[in-house]
Amino acid sequence: MYTLLIADDERAVREGISKSVCWSDIGIGRVLLAANGKEAYNIILKEHPNIVLTDIIMPVLTGIELVEKVKNNM
Repeated sequence: MYTLLIADDERAVREGISKSVCWSDIGIGRVLLAANGKEAYNIILKEHPNIVLTDIIMPVLTGIELVEKVKNNM
């Protein structure tokens, strides 16, 4: 089973996406949530999710900055 990280600064969006799909039906066993790019980055370092679904415009660290930071440090 895979782990999915959903990063979005809007709680309703994060939780809506996490609850709108039966993730286990497509092989995802854990769904992690992050409220901003920095939180997402820390979760990535700790949990090593297989899939990251990120918003582009977020406070602290944007989705683009998150992808660049992960790419440069992994």
